[in-house]
Amino acid sequence: MIRTDLLEIVPSKQALQLLKEGNQRYVQGIHDESACEHAAARQLLWDANQAPLAVVLCCSDSRVPPELIFDMGLGQLFVVRVAGNVADALVIGSVEFAVQNLGTQLVLVLGHSDCKAVIAAVTRLGSGTGTGAGAGAGAGAGAGAGITAVVTEIAPAIERARATFSDPEKITAQEDCSPDSLHGLCSLCEDQNVRIGIERLLGSTVLSALATEGKLQVVGSKYSVKTGEVVFWDREAPISAAIPDCGHGHEALLPRDQKA
Repeated sequence: MIRTDLLEIVPSKQALQLLKEGNQRYVQGIHDESACEHAAARQLLWDANQAPLAVVLCCSDSRVPPELIFDMGLGQLFVVRVAGNVADALVIGSVEFAVQNLGTQLVLVLGHSDCKAVIAAVTRLGSGTGTGAGAGAGAGAGAGAGITAVVTEIAPAIERARATFSDPEKITAQEDCSPDSLHGLCSLCEDQNVRIGIERLLGSTVLSALATEGKLQVVGSKYSVKTGEVVFWDREAPISAAIPDCGHGHEALLPRDQKA
């Protein structure tokens, strides 16, 4: 069941289970009515203090609202949203604040399929699909400083993903789900971006110390914008050749000379 007392610190294992159960309800179209008791929750949180069961670092994508996909209400999630769910200094500081000041013991790094920020980064930095204006051109062409900063944060994930290909210079732009397709590259980038986010969070002395002491758990996960399901990486996140949701939009932002 969903937690009813918003003021109690929830152990990470229990919090993770609550998120899993909430996502199952969301996928099944079942909604916990207690999550809609906004007036009572608002008053309770005003009178006392918040104790969110989890910090969720996720993308700003409008299709990925954490409170909905985990069937949660007021005061239950401390959400940090940024394009591409990148963990820069401000994001890490936000997570540290929740963990240190609110007692949250679970941090969930949530990536998602068909991530437009990842697609944009692949497009701007070059995917190996061609030698036109978009391939290897960098993030600066036609991009503002803010977008360039997001692309720069995602760039290491692209490099890691391309390193898994037998021949990164021959990635195809075909509409298929093969590991050597552009769709495959983008999906692997999404996965690696979550991994890097976890690494950056655990690079924080504050978060690392708590994790070492067993007082904090940082978990990776990925949301399917097609099915609504969240896959939780409780242990080492698998990098699979089976690319989920790869038929949605990964070619849309490619320059014309890179399209099939």
